Amino acid sequence: MWSALPQLLLVSGIAIVVALPMTGLRAKGSSLRLLWGALLLSAVGGTLLYVNSHFRTGDHTALTHAEMLPGRRVEGGYVTSEACRKCHQAQFESWHHSFHSTMTQKVSPQTVVAPFDDVVLHAEGRDYRLSRRGDEFWVNMPDPKWYVDKASGDVTRTDSLPAEPPQVDRRVVMSTGSHHMQLYWVTDPTTRQILSVPFVYIFEDQRWVPRNSVFMAGPNYHGDSVTIRVWNEGCINCHAVAGQPRLRQVEGRHDTRVAELGIACEACHGPGDEHVRVRTLALQNPSTPPTPGTSQTNTTIESTADAAPVAPRDPTIVNPANCDPKTSAQICGRCHAVNHIRDEAVWNEGAGDTFRPGTDLTEVRVAMRDPRRVLRERGMDASEAKLPPTFPHFFWPDGLARVSGREYNGLLESPCFRRGDLACVSCHSLHESNPNDQLAAGMEGNQACYQCHADYQAKLTEHTHHAADSEGSRCYNCHMPHTTYGLMKGIRSHTIINPSVEESTKYGRPNACNLCHLDQSLQWTGEHLTSWYGHPTPQLNDEEKSTSAALRWLLRGDAGQRALAAWHFGWEPARQVSGTEWMPPFLAELFVDPYSVVRYIAHHALKKNDGFQDLQFDFIGDQKTRAAGRRAALERWQPPAIMDADKARRLLLEPDGSLQEEAMRRLIQLRDERPIELWE
Repeated sequence: MWSALPQLLLVSGIAIVVALPMTGLRAKGSSLRLLWGALLLSAVGGTLLYVNSHFRTGDHTALTHAEMLPGRRVEGGYVTSEACRKCHQAQFESWHHSFHSTMTQKVSPQTVVAPFDDVVLHAEGRDYRLSRRGDEFWVNMPDPKWYVDKASGDVTRTDSLPAEPPQVDRRVVMSTGSHHMQLYWVTDPTTRQILSVPFVYIFEDQRWVPRNSVFMAGPNYHGDSVTIRVWNEGCINCHAVAGQPRLRQVEGRHDTRVAELGIACEACHGPGDEHVRVRTLALQNPSTPPTPGTSQTNTTIESTADAAPVAPRDPTIVNPANCDPKTSAQICGRCHAVNHIRDEAVWNEGAGDTFRPGTDLTEVRVAMRDPRRVLRERGMDASEAKLPPTFPHFFWPDGLARVSGREYNGLLESPCFRRGDLACVSCHSLHESNPNDQLAAGMEGNQACYQCHADYQAKLTEHTHHAADSEGSRCYNCHMPHTTYGLMKGIRSHTIINPSVEESTKYGRPNACNLCHLDQSLQWTGEHLTSWYGHPTPQLNDEEKSTSAALRWLLRGDAGQRALAAWHFGWEPARQVSGTEWMPPFLAELFVDPYSVVRYIAHHALKKNDGFQDLQFDFIGDQKTRAAGRRAALERWQPPAIMDADKARRLLLEPDGSLQEEAMRRLIQLRDERPIELWE
C-alpha cells in the first residue's frame, strides 16, 4: 500500500503545494503558513482516506485467482459442459467451435488473442502497460474502480476520491468476445467487481483500440475517453450460464456466482443433473431403465395442442428443436433480445437468472416491443402511447430492431412467427452449422423459406423479377435486409417483411432494394414496386426522385444510417449490381465523420476498390489525421468514364465523371446531426 502513496500524493495535488516557494510563505506571515498547512493536511487526509478505504483488504494479490473470478456455486442441478462431453462428444466439439462457447473465458495463454508482451496503450493521456508473467496477464493501469465510483453519482463514493485515478497493477482474469474482437477484465480487490480494461483488440486489423471507439456513441467523441464496464452488473446477464450477480452480498462485496462461464450446454438445454443421473443408471442397469424423477427440466417442455408435430423427446433434458416454436424461440430470446427483468431484486441480490429453458420466458422477463404496435394489435388507440426512453437506442421509429443481438425482438414482429411456426431453430443450428452465422446445413439459401413457402420454388423468377441464380432471387436479401447495426457492420433484420419505399421515407429505415441498387433513387424503387407488386405510388420530393437513396443515407442520414450505407458500399452483391468506380469520393468524405465507427466502416469499404487496397487510415486519429486520410483517398480516385446523364445526376457526378462538389456539400449540410447511441 505504502509504495503507491507517493503517486497518490502526486495526483491529489499535494506535490503542487509542497513545491510552492517557501520564501513566499514567509512573506505572508504565520497565518498563511497555517492555511497552507491545513490544506496540506486536508489533502493528505483525503488521500489516505481513499487509500484506506480502497485498499483495506490488502493488495490485489491478497485475492486468489479463483476469488478474482465468479464462483461456481449455483444451485439447481447444473453439471457443466464437461459432464455433457462424456456422452455427447460430437455436440460438444461443434459447440466448442462456436462463438457461444468463447463468449466469456477464463484468461490463459490458450484463450488470449491479443499481444500483451510489453505493450503500452494510451487513453486520456494516461498509460496502460500490458505484460505477461509466465502464464499470467497483467495491466498496470489507472485504477478502473476510480472511474466506476466517479461515474456513479453517489456522493458517499465520490467525495473520498482523489482528483486523479492512482496507477495500479491488476491481473487480467477473463475475456469476452472471440468473433471480431476481444475485451479483457480485471477484478477490484475491495468489491470483487469485475471491471473492463478500456481497450479492445480487433482481430481483422490486429490492433488495440479504445473500447469506446468500436461502439456507436456520441458525435463529439474522439475515441480515447474511458468508460469502465462492470461485468457482474451487466454482461453476466447473457455471457454466462445461470448467472447470479449477488451484488454486495458479503460484507459489501459482490459474491457473483455462475454455473459456467460462456454460453454453454445448459444455457439452452437446462440443468443436466437429472439427465446425467438417469443416463448413468441406464448404463449401469441396461435391463431396468430408471424412471425419470421430477425436476424443473422435465415438467414444462410439452408442446401446445396446435403446435406442429415434434420428435420424440427425452423428459430429463430440454432440446429446443423438440419444443413448440414459441417455447423454442424463448430459449434464444432470453439473451437475443432487449428485455426487462420483472424482479430486479431477485436478479441482483438473490437467485439471479431464474429462467430455465423450456419454461415460459414471460414469467421472468418481458421483451421490449413498440407499445403502439401492441395497442394496435389489441384494436386500441395507439396515438397516446408513450415510448420508453431507451427505445431509440434499440429500435427504428416504427419499432423494428436496429441493433445486433436483438433478433428475438425482430422475430416477435414477424408474421411468420406470429401466425406461423417459425422459430430460431427453423434456420439456425448450433451443432450443424458454420459458426459465423449458425445457419443450419442447407439453410444458406432459399431452402429455409421453402420449408413453409414451397409454392414459390416453382415461380421464383416470376415473383422476384430477378434471375434465379442472382442475389435478387435470394429470399432473405429482400425480406431480411441488413438494416440492423452491430459489431461495426450491417446485420440482417430478423423481422421478415416486404420491402417498401414507405419504410424509408416515413421511418428512415433503408429498404432492401436501395441497399442493393446503391446507384438508384427512391423513385426508381417505387416505380418497380408499383409495377411488380401493385404498391401505391409513393409521394416523393425532388431530391428523393433524382438522387441515389444510398448516397442520401450516406451523406445526410443519421450516424446509424451512414454506417449501414457505408457497409453496403462494401457488400459484394451491391457492388456487383451498382458498380464501384463512383464510390471513393463519398466514402472518403466519411473519413472525417464525427463517429469513429462510421469512419472505420467507410475505410474498410473503400479498401475493396481497385487501387485502394493498401490505403492506410487511422479511424481513431485526431482531426488532422482524418483530414489527411480524406485527401489521400481523393488523390487516388480516378473519375469514371463518361456515363449516362441521368445516372450521373443520381450519383452527384457530371456526365464526364467528375464530382459535383456543391451538390455533395448541400446534402452534408442537411445531415441529421441528432446524437445517436446504439446499444449493442
